[in-house]
This record gives sequence, C-alpha cells and structure tokens, in this order.
Amino acid sequence: MSHQDAAITFTLVAMIVATFQFTLAHGAPLGDMVLGGNKPKVLPKNLRLLALFQGVLILFLAFVLLVNTELVYIWPLADSSFLVWLSFFISSLSFLGNILSQSLKERLFGVPMTGILFFTSGVITLY
Repeated sequence: MSHQDAAITFTLVAMIVATFQFTLAHGAPLGDMVLGGNKPKVLPKNLRLLALFQGVLILFLAFVLLVNTELVYIWPLADSSFLVWLSFFISSLSFLGNILSQSLKERLFGVPMTGILFFTSGVITLY
C-alpha cells in the first residue's frame, strides 16, 4: 500500500468514525457501543461534547495525513511530522482500547475501524 493510498483509506474510515461520533454527540442512543458499554442509551452531555471533539479531531488528523502525503497542500501543515506521529499514537490507543473493550458491540464496530486507522497511519508514519 502506498502512503497516498493509506491516507485516502484513513480519511474514508475517519469519515465513518467521525459520523458515528457526531451521531453520539447529537444524542443517538448508541452509548452501549462506546466506553465499554458503561453508558447504555444516550450519553450524558459531557460525554456528548467529548464525542463531538473526537469527531472533529479524527477529521483534522485525516486532513493532516492528506497534507503529509501531498494529496492536499496547506502551507502551515506542510511540515507536520509531529502531527503525523500524533495521529499514529491516537490511532494506536484507540485500537488498543477497542480490543480491550468489554462491550461486544464496541469491539465489532471499533476494532475493524480503529485497526484500519492504526495500520494506515503506521504506513504513513513510517514512510
């Protein structure tokens, strides 16, 4: 897989994950699919704000990877190696958290999604 293919794949999966996070932030009753299933139904307001932040963060990291692989050019982000490593670090933690989750629904959705994010961000980071 080329680093540009990895960035495109990361972006597509990040859009799915961000949509899920925005759905949680809007109040969808999907709390059993996050945080180990400890908050079934609608998340409390503070966690809904966190979901909104996570959705924005994952889209920002996808944009950083698109810039880093020269698919998009934005001058301030042109030398963003720290942010590329940050995307790999966050993807690694997310993947590990989903693997260790006690919620079957979270593992079924989260492990494949975060696994792809982990792998593709690793390809770009090591390129």
